[in-house]
Amino acid sequence: YHPPHRNQVQRELKRLHGVHMSRLKQTLKNVTNVALTSDFWSDRRNNSYLCLTGHYMDTDVSMKSTVLHFQSYSQRHFAQNIAAEVNTRLRELGIDKKITSVTCDGAQNMQNAFDTIDQIDRLWCVAHRLHLTICNGLGLWKKFKKQHGESDKMDIADNDLLDIQTPFDESQSQNTSNDDMELSEASEDEEDIDDDEDEENLDLIFDSWDEQVLTAEDVNIEIEDDNNEEQIEITKRKVVETMQKCRSLIKIVRRSQIFTLFINDEKNRLNVPRRLIVDCITRWNSTYLALKALLEHKQVLINLFDNKCQLKLSTKQKEKLTASQLSSDEWTIIIHLIEILEPFQLATELLSGSQYPTIGICLFVLRNLKDFLKTESDNESYTMTRLKSCLAKSMNHYFNDKDEQHLLLIVSVF
Repeated sequence: YHPPHRNQVQRELKRLHGVHMSRLKQTLKNVTNVALTSDFWSDRRNNSYLCLTGHYMDTDVSMKSTVLHFQSYSQRHFAQNIAAEVNTRLRELGIDKKITSVTCDGAQNMQNAFDTIDQIDRLWCVAHRLHLTICNGLGLWKKFKKQHGESDKMDIADNDLLDIQTPFDESQSQNTSNDDMELSEASEDEEDIDDDEDEENLDLIFDSWDEQVLTAEDVNIEIEDDNNEEQIEITKRKVVETMQKCRSLIKIVRRSQIFTLFINDEKNRLNVPRRLIVDCITRWNSTYLALKALLEHKQVLINLFDNKCQLKLSTKQKEKLTASQLSSDEWTIIIHLIEILEPFQLATELLSGSQYPTIGICLFVLRNLKDFLKTESDNESYTMTRLKSCLAKSMNHYFNDKDEQHLLLIVSVF
């Protein structure tokens, strides 16, 4: 076999691109309105990519979703550059006057880019904002800092931001240079929401003649609020500690052949079909899926810890495995997290449908999630109540009822 020369392959690819581009243009000629979704991300080597997808009804009144354009992007990630590139690609396809709306993430440069395009409504990516609600509301990716002089006790750093500098992150595009940051091209939505400092300033009790005098009842309310905030932070810290141990345990098991062989044997014996997976900060609902798989492996992992002395492990491996052993309280937290994250998983799946318009159901999904977080069952545990409070606060931040975007969702229902 003699493979074709690279020049021949290149010519054939160009020919095929031209053929399919002509077919796409012909199809879009008969389309009246196109809804656009945009995706902008960078890989591990900091190469950037731009993708535009069109959603429309064909002549048979069938829902269609088509990739309109995909390219590597080597320009600066300024809003005006992105807007110019998008406009050029839409004009090439002859649909620049047919775009009715565009859905993008919360990166400020992406928002500014599409806000400059006339007669186009920019919409939230609701699934992306739900992901931010979960990550920042529960502090799933908070980092720890050791206290001075203490080796075991650690506190969550108040100013830690959600670490989003990972591959496949659609909002990473604005972080490529200091200049971009100085021009306010950074995404505010990707930051970990930390309102503690503002709340402390608001909660100060002034006891002076030139300030309003507080009654005993007011003081009790302030103390109760402070206690609630303190309890919520304690709960979030437990979640972070549990998640760190879960990730550490999964990585240890996956990287060792000894552990893998033992677990595979136990899985076959106990009929556990799934495998352990590691969650990813940029992948929607990956933490829910990882915890669910971990819970299904609970007995397998318990057997691993019970038999670790019989395995041919090094001292270092034994120490790492012992340090990652989950307590009964941590298993309880895992169960609570699965229970509270499951509705968000279902909501994301519903909003990710491609065979039906999803914008009309966004408001319904959001209101049901808020109702779920507000509802307290009779046998609900204290920890579960605190977890719901964390998510409810985060959801109110990302889905403010007075926001213009929320009003667009209301209009889209009718």
